Amino acid sequence: MTFENQPRAFNDNDIPHNAERAKIIKAQGALSINQIHHGGCLARRDLSGVPVMAVSAEAYNKELEKQGKLNEQTKTIEFKDPDIKRIIEDFAKATEISIKAGYDGIEIHGANNYLIQQFYSGYYNKRNDEWGGSLEKRMRFPLEVVDACCKVRDKYKKPEFIIAIGFLQKSLLRMELL
Repeated sequence: MTFENQPRAFNDNDIPHNAERAKIIKAQGALSINQIHHGGCLARRDLSGVPVMAVSAEAYNKELEKQGKLNEQTKTIEFKDPDIKRIIEDFAKATEISIKAGYDGIEIHGANNYLIQQFYSGYYNKRNDEWGGSLEKRMRFPLEVVDACCKVRDKYKKPEFIIAIGFLQKSLLRMELL
């Protein structure tokens, strides 16, 4: 969870409230697009109950330390490969929930320092594996998220279902941490 009272699309229990939101939007004559995201290092332990995870914990923890906010509650854990693959599947699940709820599409939120931006950022992504380093490797996560969402659309035979990604192309040099 990244902010209080945020809409959810985690599991099938979230379909009814998403369906109601999609219905309200459509009743106004608009397409209903569900924005999905993962906060990454901007997620809040006080809301989720789990430790905050980051693309590169070192970079995030250094920022916290500079701001005098590093402690056992705020210390970040680095994503391991299975965590990354699970999150890609979480984006696919959110797409499936959106389809079942009757949305006309999704927008993958890849800007404003959320997880996709964190993977792309050369400042925050200090990984030396297949998820970091070169621009091509830093782009792997966003591209795999889009591919996973497209596979769900294909599974449900919904070619009209819109899949968009909001993406900030320039990495931000700093972010204000909570």
